[in-house]
Amino acid sequence: MGRKNRSEEKLDKIVKKMRECGEILFSKNLVDTRSGNVSVKLTKNKLIIKRTGSSMPYITKKDVIVLPIYEETEKDNLASSDLKIHRRIYIESENKGKDINAVLHCHMAEAVALSFFQDEVIPPDYEAQYFIKKIKVAEYNEIPECVVEFKLCIAKGHGVFVGGKDLDEALFLTLALRNSLKILFLKTIFEKIKF
Repeated sequence: MGRKNRSEEKLDKIVKKMRECGEILFSKNLVDTRSGNVSVKLTKNKLIIKRTGSSMPYITKKDVIVLPIYEETEKDNLASSDLKIHRRIYIESENKGKDINAVLHCHMAEAVALSFFQDEVIPPDYEAQYFIKKIKVAEYNEIPECVVEFKLCIAKGHGVFVGGKDLDEALFLTLALRNSLKILFLKTIFEKIKF
């Protein structure tokens, strides 16, 4: 057996990071064993994305697929059902000179519940305000534009899509949003109690 070439090593490293993100999201109840998805822009023209039905907290190389960004292929049906959204995020990001190279999607219960009542959310806490100015609630077809503009988007009735310069940033923003929404819910409850 020969040594792995650089592209194999890079792929192994990305899959390991995808799994780490999946494990963290799973530990926070933001994905279950089948929900959510993740992708990384490999080159200007290629992305790696979780296969449909694969488990984010247990991702291995067989659970991901490399696909072109700018064209559809017969292998698209093997990828996450949100593949078109991921592609559009990378294309819009490139067109607008933004630095989005990774996308995370989870079914954050707080965000899904809020999406039925709000069109946007301003974080109530200082920590989130520093990194997140506002979060738009969007229809499914509006997700790419929102992610490119704000890096975060709550898809109405569906969950959260977050773009980052890498998976670390996308994960950080996802967890910051989760914490901020928990604070918002607690603040709303406490205001009603009026201690």
